[in-house]
Amino acid sequence: MDENLRNQVDRLFQDPLKSHREDISPAVWNRIEEQLDKDDELLLNINKKKHLWIIASLVVFLTGVGAFGFFALSIEQTHSCTFRSKQSE
Repeated sequence: MDENLRNQVDRLFQDPLKSHREDISPAVWNRIEEQLDKDDELLLNINKKKHLWIIASLVVFLTGVGAFGFFALSIEQTHSCTFRSKQSE
């Protein structure tokens, strides 16, 4: 019985509202579009900052790896030259 009453109340409101359609003013759509544009702009700025940080950190990292490799090779060559000169003495 309770379910039957609920269905009748639903139909009471549902039938008249089926064909109802409310038009939204263009001003509301314009405000929505402006807000979406601002959100997109903010997202792009955040992505640009992230990309710059990633690029900067990669440059620093690769410079460190290159410097380490360069100095490690130069120290190794210096030691091998010293070792060879001591063997020839």
